Amino acid sequence: AYTGREVQDIPGVLAVFAERRKDSFGPYVRLMSVTLN
Repeated sequence: AYTGREVQDIPGVLAVFAERRKDSFGPYVRLMSVTLN
């Protein structure tokens, strides 16, 4: 049951992860999140 919700939340999770890691990885993570979405 939880897995289904996780799959639906993936785009949001990636966006949050990209924001949190912005200082460390910069444009790379942001580009990856856009590509995966």
